[in-house]
Amino acid sequence: MTLCEIDQRVIDISREYFPNLVDSLSDSRVKICIADGGKFVEDAPDKSYDLIVSDSTDPISVGKSLYGEQFYNNILRILSPEGIMIGFSESPFSTPELFSEINRSYRNVFPYSETFLTYVPMYDSGCWSFVVNSKSGMDLSYKLRSDISYENLRYFNENAFK
Repeated sequence: MTLCEIDQRVIDISREYFPNLVDSLSDSRVKICIADGGKFVEDAPDKSYDLIVSDSTDPISVGKSLYGEQFYNNILRILSPEGIMIGFSESPFSTPELFSEINRSYRNVFPYSETFLTYVPMYDSGCWSFVVNSKSGMDLSYKLRSDISYENLRYFNENAFK
């Protein structure tokens, strides 16, 4: 696993103030790369990642290089044939133009692109979106596992999938 972060201070502060959230960064399988994400993706070898999650800032200022067709084309290039890329696409309510632009860019680059909405109370509109993209298609249907008991779970249960 590779974590690309532009600012070392984000890693340092996270370790100091949120140790329970970032303890996995000490795992020997995690490589931390302090670099611009756009440049990192541009320089990465072809077909070198099975999963890319772009948890970036808004597409303004320094975060702008992590959005748009040039960035997405580089991600497409470095994804394995069955690889998946997940990225944010803003709020369809508070930033509808930006939401449309980002989703259009994903669809212009990736053969398969699905947008999902979720509720995030801390965001201004409460509604946020993310997009799952792929080269070769994907089965995004969730099937409940028969080997797990869901009866004592409050939110994640059979009713969540009806």
